[in-house]
Order: sequence, then C-alpha cells, then structure tokens
Amino acid sequence: MSLPTVFVCGATGVQGGALARDLISKGVTVHALTRDLTSAKTQDLSSLGVKFWPGNFDNEEALKSAIAGCTSIFLNFYPDLTDMSTNLRQAKLIMSVALAAGVQHVVYTSGLGAKGPERMDGWDPKSIVAPVLGSKRDIEQAVQTAGFKYWTILRPGMFMVNFIAPYVAQHGDFSRTGVLASALKEDTPIPVVSPETIGAFSSAAILDAERFHGREIDYADEVLTPEVILQKLSNASGKTLKSHYYTDEEIDEAKSTNPFVDGQLITRELWKCIDMEEAKNQGVPLSTFDKFLEKEKARVVETYAQAP
Repeated sequence: MSLPTVFVCGATGVQGGALARDLISKGVTVHALTRDLTSAKTQDLSSLGVKFWPGNFDNEEALKSAIAGCTSIFLNFYPDLTDMSTNLRQAKLIMSVALAAGVQHVVYTSGLGAKGPERMDGWDPKSIVAPVLGSKRDIEQAVQTAGFKYWTILRPGMFMVNFIAPYVAQHGDFSRTGVLASALKEDTPIPVVSPETIGAFSSAAILDAERFHGREIDYADEVLTPEVILQKLSNASGKTLKSHYYTDEEIDEAKSTNPFVDGQLITRELWKCIDMEEAKNQGVPLSTFDKFLEKEKARVVETYAQAP
C-alpha cells in the first residue's frame, strides 16, 4: 500500500508542525503553505523534506497548487479573534479545493469542549471563548458533511507547550514573577498533551483512514492538577513557582482585561470531556508531562530565568 501525500494546515505551528515531523519521519510526503518562505520554522521543516508553497488559507490558487497530488488533508486553525467567521470560511475553501482535486480523506484537529460546550458549568455565551468553541463545532459539522470518503475529528487537551515561551505569555507575567494567577482551582483536573502525542495521534488518523473513519476522539497524555503542574515546573526550572487562585471578584475584574480568563473557566470543566481509558486504548503511545519537561529542559530553564 502506497503512502499518502498530505496537505498540512499550520505546518509551522504546534499541531501542524508536530504532525509534519511525524509524517516525514515515516516517509510520507507533506505539502504546506507558508506566508514566509524564508522564516526559520519554514526553513527548518523544508530541510526535513516538507514542501512549501507561498500563500495563506484565503488564497485559492495557492491552495490548489499545494493540494494538487495530495490524498489527505489535515485541518488546523488558530482562532482569528477579530473575525470569528474566518476559520470556518477557510475550512470550507480548503475542503472544496481538496474535493475538486480528488482528495478522499480529511482529519480535523478541534479541541476538548467543542462538542456541546453549553453543557459545561461556567459556560458564558457572551464570553470570548463561546465563538471560538462555536467555530470549532461548526467546522466539525462541515467536515462530517463535506462529502469526503473518510473523515476523523480529533480533540486534544491543553498543550504542554503553554507553559514554556513564547506560549506562556497567555499566563500573563507568570514566567517573570513565578506566580501563576488564574481562574482555575487548586484541584482542577487538567488534561494535558505534548506536541509529540498530537503528532502521533494525527499521524495515526492520517495513515489508517478506514480505522479512524467517522470517529471523534478526545485525548490527552494525562490529567494533572495545577499544583502538580507547578511542582513539576519548579523541579525542571530550578525555581519555586507558586499559584494564586482568583476569587469570584477577581475573576470578574480580570475578565475585562484578560481574554484567557474565560478560557480558564472552561478549562475547569475539560476533564469531563475525556475518558482517559478510552484515550489509552487508541493504539497510540501516550507520553507524560515529565517526559516533555525533560525534553524541553533548556527552554523551561530559559522561560523562568527571571522568576525569583
């Protein structure tokens, strides 16, 4: 059986990059778009064998060139907070181009909570998170009804990379002060996932279309509380990192200036969206936060270098 040729959205990002590296390591041909052919990330992936075309997800001609000859597409989008209709519009265009090119297989990486977020405690339809999850849900529905022979929806947990630079910026001045201030609770179970596991799950779905067809899979490497995460980060960074859990009054105040607070309120409920035993039984080896921190030791130390 011949290997597929895969168009990967967001190949220079966390999820797309993890998948591209995993596929390339297995001898799969990877196509992608980039806004800048000279960027460090593009050059790095190009050196591994990823084939890039200049363009973006609104450029139909660029998409046609990059998708030509592909057998599968991997959809992956970063929310456009200025226009929440962007991701769905782009997904529909990419799928339209792919179907016209004869592609029969689509994998979409969504996110925990995208299916039925209104059922979660703390759900606020007026929050900035509501249209983000709504967009993911709309794309899931579009994927299911687009007309591909095979489709799969993946919903990974919180990214472990959110605790190292540059992604740690979403936690405010945590890396500088050493205090993680959040709307989480001390005992909030957080499903976390490494880039390698994202790449492995996505690759598995790409390479075994029949087995994964029609499936919606919620997954993570493990479930950890904020206190356990902080202890592990402290051990890896050599710093004593602490927590501050917002009171209800502080949450109301912080929401007006920090859009990530709404996300933290939803994160309180994400553990309800995943069955870890089911995730472990997908035939994809899972990792741990400890392994991630060991691999990224230098970046962890650098991230928290200014913390007291």
